[in-house]
Amino acid sequence: MYTILEPSGDFKGVALVIHGLNLRPDRMRPLADELRGMGLAVVLCSLRGHGENYTPIAGRSSVIARLDSFRQTTYAGWRAEVEAAYAATVALAQPTAAPLFLVAFSLGALLGCDLLATCPTVHFDRMVLLAPALALRSYSHLPHLLSRWPTVALRSFAPRHYRNNPATPIAAYNALRTALLSLRRHADTKLNVPTLLLIDPQDELVSPPGLQRFIQRAQLFHWRLSLVKKQPTQPELAFHHLIIDAASVGPVMWQSMVTQIQGHLIV
Repeated sequence: MYTILEPSGDFKGVALVIHGLNLRPDRMRPLADELRGMGLAVVLCSLRGHGENYTPIAGRSSVIARLDSFRQTTYAGWRAEVEAAYAATVALAQPTAAPLFLVAFSLGALLGCDLLATCPTVHFDRMVLLAPALALRSYSHLPHLLSRWPTVALRSFAPRHYRNNPATPIAAYNALRTALLSLRRHADTKLNVPTLLLIDPQDELVSPPGLQRFIQRAQLFHWRLSLVKKQPTQPELAFHHLIIDAASVGPVMWQSMVTQIQGHLIV
């Protein structure tokens, strides 16, 4: 599922925007609005089990129905949704041969990079990856121990107004792990497009040194890592992995991030 947002200025390109695991897709709107202000049309992708991308269940609440859909998550399903959103991105860009951009957070960055690495017809002119789930800290792999029980759900400790579901099913972690293994098998210089990586050095889930090693192994010399020093507006937003809007990183840091993103994309 995806939503198309028109640019608010002169048309300069199209950005495919993908959210993170168990993150409300509408929490990517502040970033999408910044991109629209730069003259970019935005294709905002919502993965299965997030936002309105779920199958309603008669007599049950949307919370229960959404979590039920989340429990049926697969790597193949998410990949198909990202492919469909990418096709919409291409369709918007084709009439004027406008550049294509990937702007994605965490799981979204992983799925976007995996699609680029594994599909010969996919390309992006530039990418912006926020806390990309390309190199996880060792304990982030612990849910794999429960991989045989995909419907089991682990409580989410993400800030309440950002998380999409009260818990994340093992099925979703299995899909993430499959995407990560796929990317590791296929990572090569096809990924070597100009890329800005933004990450907090204290990120609880993604390892900045691991990202550096990933970049070196795949010889991605067009990738540049920029550190984000969070100053969130509320104590509950101190989760270092969350770097997607002014509230989560602080207004000064957010403006710095937006300036970097604009300077990277609009050349």
